[in-house]
Amino acid sequence: MSVSKNEGLLSSVSNDSFYDTSEEAAFSLGSPDSGVHDLSQMTPEAKAKAQEEWTRELAKTEEEINTLRQVLSDKIRKMHDLKRKLGITVWKEFKDDMEQGIRNLQETTAYQKTSQTLKTATEKTSEALGTFGATVTKKFEEVKQSQAFKSLEEKVGSAYSNVKTKVSGTSISQMDASGIKGEPLIEKTNESQIPADKS
Repeated sequence: MSVSKNEGLLSSVSNDSFYDTSEEAAFSLGSPDSGVHDLSQMTPEAKAKAQEEWTRELAKTEEEINTLRQVLSDKIRKMHDLKRKLGITVWKEFKDDMEQGIRNLQETTAYQKTSQTLKTATEKTSEALGTFGATVTKKFEEVKQSQAFKSLEEKVGSAYSNVKTKVSGTSISQMDASGIKGEPLIEKTNESQIPADKS
């Protein structure tokens, strides 16, 4: 095909089937209330003819829209069927989308700067806490070695021993008199020893 035939073909196609944007601009300016497309200035025959033409064009456009919706619905159904056959689930798609989103986020400069700042802050915090921990340990050792702490430790230790001795002495003497479960082993009377069970 020569260049002149192509140009002729293009000019005939553009004249016949393409929409003129100047018409679109003029049409979009007017609304039924604006008066731009005022049918009152037309003759009744021209008005009826124009309305009939617009009604046919509207019906055709609505039919095309419904056809496109049906085709799209069929394509979506086919896509879901193919995904099911391939084992691609909604959860897998969601997971893949999330992973891709995270990868995209991690590649941004803002994320990388924030990550570096947090890393630096973490290192400095760890260093400060390590120093603080060492200082506290050192101070605690110094307090333990002080004379006041040793004196307090001795007093607490002797008080604990005294309480323990008194408690354990009391419980042993109670156990001797009352038995292991608190039941008297024997009853003492003036005349003789009688077993506790008098049944």
